[in-house]
Amino acid sequence: MSDLTSQSYFDTHEAARVMRLAPITLRKWRQTGRGPTFSKVNGKVLYSAEDIRDYIIERRVNSTANYRH
Repeated sequence: MSDLTSQSYFDTHEAARVMRLAPITLRKWRQTGRGPTFSKVNGKVLYSAEDIRDYIIERRVNSTANYRH
């Protein structure tokens, strides 16, 4: 198990900035089951850097014909 102190966590605004999205987009995605995996700790939404990275990597394509929403 990795050390928690070695992993970065972002709130909604920070995660949106990293992903170059509006914070409202991440909020909508959470409501519809889209977007990266997140955790809720004491009512605060947190995204791990690893989950954001994985989300982006899983959506890589080499052609617009392969694009999936």
